[in-house]
Amino acid sequence: MKMIEVQNLPDDVDMIVNNLKTLDFSIQDLDVLIELSRQLKYKRISLFPDTSFMLTLEQAGLTPEKIQKEMDSK
Repeated sequence: MKMIEVQNLPDDVDMIVNNLKTLDFSIQDLDVLIELSRQLKYKRISLFPDTSFMLTLEQAGLTPEKIQKEMDSK
């Protein structure tokens, strides 16, 4: 894989995975692999944004017991 290909990864996850499946990591230059790591990180962040701001069920006051009780009452 060339540096220009790494810097211009497609937005389609399947296309990225297919490119990675055909890649021989043992013959790649280190700088290409480092850039690939960066680009994959950026793609992951754009596809799956940080959700740490969301409340967990317990933080929202919903324990597994409360959820089960609600389901049983319906």
